[in-house]
Amino acid sequence: MASTMTSDPKTIVPVIVTITDSHDVVLRVTEYDNSGKVDKDGKYKIKTIVDFQATRQNLIDVSPVFKTLLTTRNFAEAGQYIINLKEHVPEAIEVILCAIYGKDSVWEASATGQEVALRTLKLEPIYLWEVMDSNHSFMIEFHNLDAWFTLWYKSVGLRFDADVMMYPCFQFRHAEGFLRATKAMVYHYHHIKERGNSKHNDLCLPPRVLRKFHRELYLSIF
Repeated sequence: MASTMTSDPKTIVPVIVTITDSHDVVLRVTEYDNSGKVDKDGKYKIKTIVDFQATRQNLIDVSPVFKTLLTTRNFAEAGQYIINLKEHVPEAIEVILCAIYGKDSVWEASATGQEVALRTLKLEPIYLWEVMDSNHSFMIEFHNLDAWFTLWYKSVGLRFDADVMMYPCFQFRHAEGFLRATKAMVYHYHHIKERGNSKHNDLCLPPRVLRKFHRELYLSIF
């Protein structure tokens, strides 16, 4: 998912990602260069544009935000084919769509479903915070993503350190992964500190959870 960097979206050919062949809406994700560089007009350069071909009803069914955008006449998006998403990253949107459509066994078994799922199951853990942030933005209940996270964790999650995996396992309600991560932190570290994403400092374990871990660590030592 890459494209020539420019500040003019008209010069970029969007990458097309088909979520379903029966699509009736496109979620256009514009990702900007995060280096902080701007062009001669003072605009941030665009890194890539990705068009996700989806269906309105599937989005409406799980997200109050999309329901409002796509069904309320006061919003321009209600009658548009392309919905612009400018504060998200393509990897996160693809995961969310995969989780939503993955509930359908027919889609899951289809060539399109398998192709999308395969890409998302290779997701680097740093993008999990982007998934969680976008999911919060769309007000989608997290249980809709639990099944996807279980598959992701089984596929690649065990490779990563406990301090990285604690919060994602907590947020996606993955009991086995959370237990594994917390046990490793309590018994193998002198101080418990999760490693998150500097872009999303608000997405972290609640203080009460960390206090519990520190208490268990103290008891294990003394």
